[in-house]
Amino acid sequence: MSKQKRTWDVILVVVMVLLCLLWIYPIVLILLNSLKTEGSFTTSTVFRLPTAETFAGLRNYVYGVTKMNFLSSMGYSLLITVTSVVLILLKLPSVFKLFSRISTMG
Repeated sequence: MSKQKRTWDVILVVVMVLLCLLWIYPIVLILLNSLKTEGSFTTSTVFRLPTAETFAGLRNYVYGVTKMNFLSSMGYSLLITVTSVVLILLKLPSVFKLFSRISTMG
């Protein structure tokens, strides 16, 4: 492998790692803020790590599952998703057949 190609490979890896970190950062931020107590994240403290005073642990998740009917809502979402995918898969063969006829016509 030439030195120039190796240099470009290293640059590409560094750029991709930075892009991955930028993509993952909002997800990590949301997860960290979900572990804080209700009033502890404001615009000035949203980027801070939870402290002993603001750490709620899994209480927020327990509350969401037990009091907010999270599991039934997730079941409805799953039903809608599975139904949509099945309907799309049932329609695809006719669309592919139409495309094959159009491409062979001329």
